[in-house]
Amino acid sequence: MDISGLIIDCQERRFRAVVDALEGMTELEILRILPPSRVVCLVEAAGIDPSLAVSERIWAIPGVAAINLTCHYHDVDGAAAAQPSH
Repeated sequence: MDISGLIIDCQERRFRAVVDALEGMTELEILRILPPSRVVCLVEAAGIDPSLAVSERIWAIPGVAAINLTCHYHDVDGAAAAQPSH
């Protein structure tokens, strides 16, 4: 499991188009839309490679200026699932 918090910076003139494209991506959840140029998202993926593939799809959206990784959790070999609950 790979969980990433992202802040996506957009060109202001392309902001609505970027938001529309992100809303069409099932691999991420939009947590907050911050006009005129930022979107906060959560990505949950099966691992690093699928997570990077989501980032590549975001970068391919015209108007994306930057993707800022704000937090990241990588569960190596399912270690979190193996932990006993208290």
